[in-house]
Amino acid sequence: MSYPDWQHDVEKFHQKFDITRPWIPQPPTIEDAVARCMLLVKKVGELIATMDAEDMVGVSENIVDLIYLAVGTARVYGLDLEPLWEEIHTTNMAKIATSSYKVAKPMGWIPPRVRELLLEQGWEPPGSEED
Repeated sequence: MSYPDWQHDVEKFHQKFDITRPWIPQPPTIEDAVARCMLLVKKVGELIATMDAEDMVGVSENIVDLIYLAVGTARVYGLDLEPLWEEIHTTNMAKIATSSYKVAKPMGWIPPRVRELLLEQGWEPPGSEED
């Protein structure tokens, strides 16, 4: 099974519509952050409605649209998802099943190194700027 390069696809979409992105992780404007949240919430509502109606076409479209929006939101925040995905996937795979749809962190579970990966991508945590 091959996996699509979703980040690249969304980047092409953003370029087509002149949606800018920072090259290092950083929050967008409050207006952009609110707009992204509203798009995501709207799409989740649409997904719930299609799930309730057992509309497989609608469910499929809304799931892909949510992924598209989530990847786009990461892009607007300047995130390179590939290393973050790998790290979080690795730590998720270390969890254990407790029951249907439930997983737990086992003893000794190590959380994902998100902060370190963001720093590697050039992120400057708040308060870390030198005067």
